[in-house]
Formats: sequence, C-alpha cells, structure tokens
Amino acid sequence: MTRAPDGPFAEATEVWPRGGRITIIGELDGADGTSGRWSLLVVPRPKRPRGFARRVHYRLLGARRPLHLAADVRGRTFEAAVPARLLAPLRRRGHWDLYLVAEDGTGPLRVGRWLDDMPGKRHIVTFPPVRTRRTAVRPYFTETEALSIRTVAAR
Repeated sequence: MTRAPDGPFAEATEVWPRGGRITIIGELDGADGTSGRWSLLVVPRPKRPRGFARRVHYRLLGARRPLHLAADVRGRTFEAAVPARLLAPLRRRGHWDLYLVAEDGTGPLRVGRWLDDMPGKRHIVTFPPVRTRRTAVRPYFTETEALSIRTVAAR
C-alpha cells in the first residue's frame, strides 16, 4: 500500500477512457457526500512560460483557468467524467490535476489511487488515449499515485 495524502482524499477505483471522455468512479475517504453539490476540478499544472509571446498565447487560450465539471456524489461514492474535447483546444500539450470540491467548501480532495497494494503505478498502469482530431488525452498516475491527465498533439 502506498502512502495516502494527509487528510481527506478521493480514491479512484475505476478509470474508463472511452467514448470521447475519461470517466472516474471512486470513493471519498475522510469526507462524505452530504456537502451539497460537488464538482470535479480539472487544474492545469503550471509550466514555466518562455518569453512574453508565450505568456500572452496561454492567457488568450484560457489555459491557466481550471475547469469545473459536474460530479455525482452519493454518500461516499463519486462519479465524474472529463470530456476530451474540453481539454483539447485549451492546451495541445500539458498536464491536468484532478480534485473534487463541494459547494460548501469541502475539499479540494485530490483524486488518486492509494489504497491498493500496487506502488509505482506510474510505471505499471497505462491507459489508452481518448483522441480528438488534434489531441490525444490520456489519464495517468503520478509519482505520488495521484490521478492526472496528459494532453499531447495527436499523431
């Protein structure tokens, strides 16, 4: 078992990249779903811009703003989906981190997979990409077993 985050988190038990979206199903750990409406927060990981033109380019695309997507939370169980078409035009190449947040301020709860007996998932688990016309969108596990999404230009 790998080390879970300190405090509450969202344990992803299923990840399904298919049908133009990445669906994530799991359970809340240390929190419950009675906090009203929940959202999946998809946060672009910052990258160091090189030069003024690049900074302006990313600001115009809105690539630094997180996406708030609906999440269905019932009790301790959650389900959320990230449509690939929403990430594709924002950043052809980038990384996105996933969090669950409730409207009452509960969270953010990092989404990942910590409560299993498989450390080092980053080097073991590979998900198929969801493709748009110009971008491949693929979920992956980070070094800390958190779930993130990578976007790259399609080949």
